[in-house]
Amino acid sequence: MISGGTETVLSLWQLDTGRQQFLPHMAATIQNLVVSRSGTSYGIQLADNSAMVLSVAELMPTANMAGIQACVLKFEDSPDSTVWRIEQDLREANLVQRTPAAISSRDPSHLLLGVGQMQEINHSRPLMTSVPFLQTFDLRSGHSLYRQSLTRSNVTNKNMAPNEHRISEPRVTHMQLSFDGNWLATVDEWTPPKRDMDFIGHQGMDLEVERKSRREVYLKFWQWLPKENTWELVSRIDSPHSLDHGVAAGRILDLVADPSSLLFATIGEDGIARTWVTKTRKRDGVVVRGKDGVASKTWNCQTAISIGKSELDARNSTHNGCVAFSEDGSLLAAAFDGTNPGLLHLLDHDSGRIRLSKNGMYEGKIVKIGFLGQDLITLSNKILVYDLVLDEMRYSVKLGSSVTSLTLEQKVEMMHLAVDRKGRTFAVALPGRFDGPAIEDQRKQSLLSQYSEVAVFHQDRCEPLLKETFPTLITALIPAVGSDGYLVLDTAAEIRTILKKGSLPLTALAQSTSALQLDTNDEPSGDLLNLINNAPEEVEDTQLPTPPPNDDDENETPVVTQQQLSQVFDIGPAFALPPMEEMFYQVAGLFSSRPLAQSV
Repeated sequence: MISGGTETVLSLWQLDTGRQQFLPHMAATIQNLVVSRSGTSYGIQLADNSAMVLSVAELMPTANMAGIQACVLKFEDSPDSTVWRIEQDLREANLVQRTPAAISSRDPSHLLLGVGQMQEINHSRPLMTSVPFLQTFDLRSGHSLYRQSLTRSNVTNKNMAPNEHRISEPRVTHMQLSFDGNWLATVDEWTPPKRDMDFIGHQGMDLEVERKSRREVYLKFWQWLPKENTWELVSRIDSPHSLDHGVAAGRILDLVADPSSLLFATIGEDGIARTWVTKTRKRDGVVVRGKDGVASKTWNCQTAISIGKSELDARNSTHNGCVAFSEDGSLLAAAFDGTNPGLLHLLDHDSGRIRLSKNGMYEGKIVKIGFLGQDLITLSNKILVYDLVLDEMRYSVKLGSSVTSLTLEQKVEMMHLAVDRKGRTFAVALPGRFDGPAIEDQRKQSLLSQYSEVAVFHQDRCEPLLKETFPTLITALIPAVGSDGYLVLDTAAEIRTILKKGSLPLTALAQSTSALQLDTNDEPSGDLLNLINNAPEEVEDTQLPTPPPNDDDENETPVVTQQQLSQVFDIGPAFALPPMEEMFYQVAGLFSSRPLAQSV
């Protein structure tokens, strides 16, 4: 007889002899077991959306299949939920954690996700979910490629403390890839659970203050090893943004990568923006070299620029900060709403000085910022597009009350901004149906009834090019690498693409892009999203003039080469091909497009 459960151990019971055998250290909770008809194999389903086949003789895996292991909403109670256990800490507000995600520039079909051991989350009582692992998912084939640990994990250790409480693991909060895809920067944090701090309650101490004084925050830099197909930890910076003169570890609020060089930037609760660069590692003045003879690298802080003092209460962290690099990497935009809300700074990260400070760049608490060409985009209680060259606002769009009434924690976790530099567009994802500003009212709302809305804007137009309602909440929104469009990950662990009609999708798992018609029309596409007010404020009409049509080219027949057709059909095996409808649009677009005008 075989059994397994939340302790991630497979137990084998010999009924004749009474002997018991164990196979410990599974990747996640064992949910289902089955024995093959021949009795030579065991099939095991795990809680992280994976399954494996074990041979009975050696108890070694002969096959392992894994899907997308990001968090999903649990629609029904499992048998495990009937067992009474001491749970993890609850969220202060009803929300879904965002999933750290990035796409590799080395291979645009590789999606990197921060995942945990447990995939399902409760729709009415969301817990503080740990995220210690990195999953690399191939979008073209629809298979999981690699999985490795980014933080300390309990896969190979006993996951129960002496008091029988489950040992909590750190959570990866941010993840960014370098411009060449060879370096990965991650941020993970861990705070002692409330249940482990009850022993100091009788001493009259504040539990929240004591928990945050014991918080651990690490900034890690990983280098890709192509031969081993894994990420190697090169540098770990402990408490890069410390509070109270280095006594407590401050949270890292944002992490970004320079799109043009090996440079990362962070901003923390201390109100300081820091930049991080590589240096050659030396030992006693001698360059340290690896096995291949290449000089080893390490990461250090280049500049630290204070942009505002934090007035944080030791019990409540009610501030947020954001950073973003310009496309050429010459500017670093930073915002911290600690003392002066609405103030945004443009920094020279080489000299460590503030070039320019501007007020009124966002409303309320800042959520996200980004660069698109010469425009700076901020997401808060409104969407603002500001032209830095002309020093004027292009337009701003006020968000609806259902979004502005959210708590800061809900906004940071469930509001998303992504910039597509190739297509000159930006996308915003907003949660819906969170009515009532009171935390007690928000906790009563089930996450199953929530939805998300996505709007795609051009930098010159206040009307969205696309508006789409998703029946589930969005946990990640990232721009596609190497093509126009975006990738959307939701709480059903499904990936969808938002592309222009006729574009080649990165994944066969996505729905047909004809349902998300991203066409640039001369007429407005209708009313704005329900989560966005219908009246944009202070709109600057900077729309570029449309060139007159050239009637001479109407009768010209386009020439389609064999190479263009091969780019449509010869993209991989049959199971990775896009839908037939998309291939038709691509071929029709080749024969219906007019030839480019010749340069004079």
